[in-house]
Amino acid sequence: TDELRRIDIIVDNGLIGDIYTDNVDSISPTENPRKLIVAGDSFTEGTGGSVLGNGYVEVMRGMIGNFDVVKSGSGGTGYLKTNAGRPNLRDRAQTDIVDQNPDLVIIAMGINDSGEVNSEFETAVNATLNTVQAGLPNAIICLLGSWTDGEANTGMIEKTAIMGNVAAQRGLFFINPTGTGNSDGWFTGTGKIDAPANNGNADLFISTDGTHPNDDGHKYLASRLASALAAFNL
Repeated sequence: TDELRRIDIIVDNGLIGDIYTDNVDSISPTENPRKLIVAGDSFTEGTGGSVLGNGYVEVMRGMIGNFDVVKSGSGGTGYLKTNAGRPNLRDRAQTDIVDQNPDLVIIAMGINDSGEVNSEFETAVNATLNTVQAGLPNAIICLLGSWTDGEANTGMIEKTAIMGNVAAQRGLFFINPTGTGNSDGWFTGTGKIDAPANNGNADLFISTDGTHPNDDGHKYLASRLASALAAFNL
C-alpha cells in the first residue's frame, strides 16, 4: 500500500549529496509545514547528549507532526542571565525568535535564572514577551517552567511560578516541568547516572555532569514535552 512518510535530514555545517530511492518511490517537500522554534539554554542545545542530534529538540521532531522545528539554545543563559558574552533571551528575542518568523514559539528557560532577583526576572520575562508578541502577533506561544537537574530548588520553583503567572496574564500556553521539590517534577531525586541516589529518575536520566540530561534523559524530555503540546491541540 502507498504510505507517506516524513523524513528529516539534520546536519550541522555539512553538505548533503544525492539521495537514492527505489524506482517505485518518490521524494517531495513536506506539504505546508508550520515552523516551530524552541528558544532555550544548554538543555535546548542538547548538552549532556552523547552526540549532536541527541537533544530533546531533535528527538521531538519526529513526535509532533508537520512542523519545521528549529532550535535556538544558548548555554548558561536565561531571560535575564548572560554567560561569557552570550546575551540573555531578552536581548536576543528579536533576532533569534521574531526574525525567524515561526508559527509556534516554545520558550524553555529559567534554570540559569534561579539565583536572580524575582522582580528583575519578571521584568525580563515581560520584556522578552513584549518583543515576541509585538513582532509575531499571530504566533502561538508556550512558556515552560524551569528545567531542573532533579529536585527543584527554591529559585527554580519561584521562577516557574512567575512564568506561570505571566503566561496566564497574557493568555499564553504554559507547561510546568519543574515541580515543587517533592518528587513531582519531570526529573526527580538527587542522583546521576554514575552516582545513583535511589530516590528518583535522575539516577537514569541525568548525565555525569550532574546537571544535564543524558541521551535517555533527552528522549524522556522530548516525550513529556510532545505529550504536553499534544494536549493543547495546536
